[in-house]
Amino acid sequence: MQDPLDNALTILQRMEWSTARFARDCEAAQAELQSLETVAPEEVERQAAKRIAQLKQQLRQLPDDDQL
Repeated sequence: MQDPLDNALTILQRMEWSTARFARDCEAAQAELQSLETVAPEEVERQAAKRIAQLKQQLRQLPDDDQL
């Protein structure tokens, strides 16, 4: 049977490791968020332009009103 102080120390060490890991994960997520904030507007514009071009192409392929 382990000493209660050893158990407490083990628990505290695990909590410390978990806290450190959580802090690293938060820092990584924050860095990723910041990179997305700077990249996202251009990416949105690119995707929007691509989608507009696709819709224009589809519109050109629709039959004229007099052909219906």
